[in-house]
Amino acid sequence: TPGLEKAADYIARQFKIAGLKPINGSYFQQFNVTVKAQMGKRNRMEYRLSNEKQTLKTGDDYLPFSFSETGNVSCPVVFAGYGITAKEYNYDDYAAIDVKDKCVLLLRYEPQEFEENSVFAGKAYTEHAQLPSKAFNAKVHGARAVILINNMANRGGESDRLETFGATSGPANSGIGYVHMKYEVAERWMRAANQDLKQIVASIDHELKPRSFAFPDTLQVDLETEIQQVLKQVRNVAGYFPGETGEYVIIGAHYDHLDTRSTPSGDCSSTGATGGEVCNGATDNATGVAAVLAIGKALKKLPGGPRRSVVLALWDAEEDGLLGSLYYVNHPLVPLAQTVGYINYDIAGATPVALSVAPLH
Repeated sequence: TPGLEKAADYIARQFKIAGLKPINGSYFQQFNVTVKAQMGKRNRMEYRLSNEKQTLKTGDDYLPFSFSETGNVSCPVVFAGYGITAKEYNYDDYAAIDVKDKCVLLLRYEPQEFEENSVFAGKAYTEHAQLPSKAFNAKVHGARAVILINNMANRGGESDRLETFGATSGPANSGIGYVHMKYEVAERWMRAANQDLKQIVASIDHELKPRSFAFPDTLQVDLETEIQQVLKQVRNVAGYFPGETGEYVIIGAHYDHLDTRSTPSGDCSSTGATGGEVCNGATDNATGVAAVLAIGKALKKLPGGPRRSVVLALWDAEEDGLLGSLYYVNHPLVPLAQTVGYINYDIAGATPVALSVAPLH
């Protein structure tokens, strides 16, 4: 939006006033996000189980996500739990399984999602539950496609509804085939492999240990996806204070916000509901942006400058699935190997916990 562009330009001016140096000659890191997508004509999902071929119906049995890669995939299947690698919680669904060139079957959300004392931030979802995060992690581990299912084992009485195409924001292209499939199809696969999906979910939640496994070679998936996307260029804003060592610390916050909601009590969304009420972003996250800018002014006054180089980064498209920071991780402006820490400000001062410090692995 024009307001977003003005915010990015304002942040860049404040960085310059504070004495931050641009990185690679610019304060901006540009990337694309999908603002509109539609399914093409070539979307097809079939599977072969013990030489019996089944064709799934698009819209009824499965749907691609709008940020799925366009292409053809034929591969065996691996169940990889929730598809999460979270070293900070000592949990990794991929730790003992090889998914290279495989289709991974994943559960939505994350372990212990209804438990107040869960290490995964209690009942609040962490970034690991984000759908783009699951795609990125699967791709990093060498998978060819992601098949996501709703975790109906934990949702007695709820409808197994497929996500409406385009309702979930994501990157312009996740770089991997990505579909949402009905739970009952996965149960069919599980029974053929002598596995009990409800028991597996209960075990993961109870022990917080992965239960990943490869399906027998008798199960093979053929997937074709075609997504036609309309892209919009957006910008992260970053600058740095040079330090004495070759190491970096990044201090950041997101400067985007969701735009409207259809009713005063409704959820905010980035889809721009017609006639919706504006969701003001003063708390989430102008407060975090202000904190980062204040740190920039303070660093300028630091005698002798910082020991490590300090990067200040304001992310865009975070409310659409952490897209700005995800793009940075894939296209770092300073070497990740020399980046020793990241401090994030979100809703600063409005809640008891406004600051999060993430270890880097």
